[in-house]
Amino acid sequence: MSYDVAVFEPQASLRDRDAFLLWYKARVKWGPRAYDPTYATPRLQAWFNEMIETFPPMNTPNRPSMDDVASWERAIDYCFAGDMIYVAISGGRGAVGYELVSRLAAKHGIGVFDLSDNGDVWFPAANGRLEVVLRASG
Repeated sequence: MSYDVAVFEPQASLRDRDAFLLWYKARVKWGPRAYDPTYATPRLQAWFNEMIETFPPMNTPNRPSMDDVASWERAIDYCFAGDMIYVAISGGRGAVGYELVSRLAAKHGIGVFDLSDNGDVWFPAANGRLEVVLRASG
């Protein structure tokens, strides 16, 4: 089982739940560049580059060598959709992974869609943190 989350470029139009979900569904029709980190905005690439210091990618061109057992034990799945990165954190690392996802998202001024826990959508706030803008229940 994995803990799934998406980070994304925040846009004013995505602050509406229906618009957000339509936008999200359009992004998860993965194209040929789904495992290409260069197919992401500069802020998402910066976020990704910091994430892989702790959680290396299992499926991108810069994944660890097959001999690097320690890195593979921490590897997680990243998929790229231009203005969004989908992340699947497996192996019981969900809580630690989600904390890092969120902390780095706030640092880089990007949003977080918590798909596994509650479906809330977080946007960067003026204070440098994240705030819930869309609750799963409404």
